[in-house]
Formats: sequence, structure tokens, C-alpha cells
Amino acid sequence: MELVLYTTPKSEMKKFVNRYKRKLHNNSRINEKELYEYGVDHVVKLQVTKNKSILAEKEN
Repeated sequence: MELVLYTTPKSEMKKFVNRYKRKLHNNSRINEKELYEYGVDHVVKLQVTKNKSILAEKEN
């Protein structure tokens, strides 16, 4: 599962992360700090891996 996300202000990003947390297993880890470090208007690829963690990668 891979998504392309245009980041929004941190409050919106937090809602996005929380929605995914609810979909994942309770013991899954999402590096929220890493997601929040991306500024507004950057394109971020989010990938839900097989172990149901989320990886974020900034587009060039």
C-alpha cells in the first residue's frame, strides 16, 4: 500500500496519522516526528509496510 500525500499544517497531519493508527495494530509504530518535519506543500510518500509500520519519504 502506497500513498502520495501533499502535507497540510501539522494539525491536519496529526489527524491523518491518527486515522492510520486506528487502522494498524496497536503495537505498530509510526514515526510521527519524522512526518511532522516535512513542511507544508511538500509531497510525501507514505508506505504501509508488511509489518504495518508507515515509512515517509520526501519527493525531490
